Amino acid sequence: MSAPAGGDGAGSSGTVCFDFADPETGVAALVRTNLGAGSADAHGLLLTADGESIGMDGVRVSDDGERASVSMETDGAGLEAELTRLAGAALEPGSAFSDAAGLTEEAFAARVEGEWRAGGASGRIECVGRVVRTSGSTDWDRVELVRSLTAALDDGSLLVVASARPAGAPGHGDEQATGVLVDPDRSLVRFDESLISTEYDPDRHPRRVGVELWSADGDAVAVRGAGTAFASAAGTTFLRFTLDGKPGTARYELTKAG
Repeated sequence: MSAPAGGDGAGSSGTVCFDFADPETGVAALVRTNLGAGSADAHGLLLTADGESIGMDGVRVSDDGERASVSMETDGAGLEAELTRLAGAALEPGSAFSDAAGLTEEAFAARVEGEWRAGGASGRIECVGRVVRTSGSTDWDRVELVRSLTAALDDGSLLVVASARPAGAPGHGDEQATGVLVDPDRSLVRFDESLISTEYDPDRHPRRVGVELWSADGDAVAVRGAGTAFASAAGTTFLRFTLDGKPGTARYELTKAG
């Protein structure tokens, strides 16, 4: 495989994720590329409309920083897709989330086109997706959990919200959170206060995720978004998502200490 643009130079570490979710067909996929000092590997996951989760190791990635080609296959299943970056934003040192979690994040909305096949069925991919690079490491003696939501809207907008809960904090209201929104024209809004809330099903899987975002202007109305889960596996949940009425999809991840 080819490592994504930005490379895996000496001393760097982190992940690059390529994903899409198509609520019309119920199909979603995730490729996670792990970067280390001088090495890289990738693993894929295809989620089908009937709830099947297919892990794949035969993953190939080529990424020039603007357009990425992703393919993966295993017995009887496979995917080929091209992701073209649209709006992008970053959570950098100095933000509440990055300083608390020890992580930085660079995310892009992307147009995704391709094909998938599994169990004798196949279909076209034409939807929005995401490219997300996370770098750094978390001190799990100081942090209880990290959660992130990256939403790509049908109009090409991108919302990135992430939070870290300090060890011993009683609830999500005490998390250190950061939120940014980029519109299709690539105008950036950084929110002064961000909140992620999660509703779980009886098996403790995320069922609904909401966000509330306030700008520094105290008189401004909060920006609100909400998503309902339609596919999930291995700590990742894909959501049908709307932000102030604008439709799209989101990928939600929750990582806990230990």
